Amino acid sequence: MDVLKNWWSSSSKQEKTVQLIVALMIFTFSANVSNAAISIAWGLAVAYILYDCYQKKSFSGFRMSRENWIGIAIFLGSVLLASLLLGEKGSIHMAFRYVYWALPFLLAAYLGKLADIRYAAASGALLSVAVSSINVAYLHYLFLQGHKLVGPGGPVIGGRLGAFLSYPTHHAQLLACMFPLLLCFYADKKLRRNPVVAAISMAVTVLGLWSLWKTGSRGGMISLFAGGLSVFALFCFFHKQGKLFRNGLTVGVAAVAVVLLVGIQDGNRAYGDSARVRMWQASYAMWKDHKLLGVGLENWQKEYAGEYILKDEIRQVVLQRYQDGKKAAEQRATVTERADAKREGDHIAAWQNEAIKQESAFDMPHNIVAWFFSTTGVIGGVGYLLFVAYYSRLFCSKVKEHSDEWILYVGLWSFLAISIHGFVDAGITNKEAARLLFLILGISLNLRYYKAGLFC
Repeated sequence: MDVLKNWWSSSSKQEKTVQLIVALMIFTFSANVSNAAISIAWGLAVAYILYDCYQKKSFSGFRMSRENWIGIAIFLGSVLLASLLLGEKGSIHMAFRYVYWALPFLLAAYLGKLADIRYAAASGALLSVAVSSINVAYLHYLFLQGHKLVGPGGPVIGGRLGAFLSYPTHHAQLLACMFPLLLCFYADKKLRRNPVVAAISMAVTVLGLWSLWKTGSRGGMISLFAGGLSVFALFCFFHKQGKLFRNGLTVGVAAVAVVLLVGIQDGNRAYGDSARVRMWQASYAMWKDHKLLGVGLENWQKEYAGEYILKDEIRQVVLQRYQDGKKAAEQRATVTERADAKREGDHIAAWQNEAIKQESAFDMPHNIVAWFFSTTGVIGGVGYLLFVAYYSRLFCSKVKEHSDEWILYVGLWSFLAISIHGFVDAGITNKEAARLLFLILGISLNLRYYKAGLFC
């Protein structure tokens, strides 16, 4: 542990304070233990920054290169503009919530000028993944013992678990955002030479991967792997390491094969997949009817349940599932009385109505592109696409210029993971994932490197 001790002992009082705040923010934002803990971390960061501004009699600490924040401004500005033009109060309020979730970017940018916070962020991630994964292991034990576990999504079914009984997909998003900090951490040459730190990090990584598997989130696993593969390919390209890429790709394919062989927790969710497709179709229909401004951020669920839900398709799917189940079950007499046939028809109709009721309760289409185009029209939809394209390009250019700075790979990987996950789930519209992602973007894009000075 000499590396961490030397890093800590060589830091000034101000740097230690900043590093503790950053580690606490990373931990509370990603472990998501409680809203109170998040508020405390957030409040400490704001209070310290205001104190520093008062001491310096200046807000110059917020000054940063335009290229680092222009993509966020375009995205948030377009969503806010569409909502304001629509004039719907609830949608305007939701647009301002997106702005609020992005504030950690500014906090991290300011704190990154006061200290080297890379190791603090990695330490917070290490603690977060360890604590949340241990909690998942404990919940798994309770589940095996027959205890009834109930989270915000209802009773735990099929063994899918999120830390502290959060939504499994939300926990998977947070893990996908944290793993880049853990895995790119190994690229630090000083830490690679320390066996104790390496062993602890490896143990937490393995435990975290098991925790990710327990979420049963296929989107979380795919986004983590796809984002990691893209970043690894970029690293190998800039360092001209073709053989390393081939070896890494082989290991990655083998890991995917093992996961497929073992199976994904509660992985047979064909009805859920078809429901996603229907919601995407409904979102497209919304956009066609409201091309410029969309239906409003607050109104997607109301519009979907009231007008755009595909009831006939749902009925057909439920009927097909019933017929397949009936055919597979080895029962029923060859001759069925009319009364039995009528009861059977009533049961099918009841199941169809229940399926329509359940599907109409979805509040978003499980696809971020479909979400922004249907709720904020061309203005917000194009703004989001520009946001993704802009930061993908910006990170690539920064990595090319500073190819040995592992924190840049963290930012790119986390950004890609959340963006890719957004194609099948909430993505950046999930507040936990959004504020954590903006925090990591602020750390990776605006960090001060003491060995080379500023490059942001």
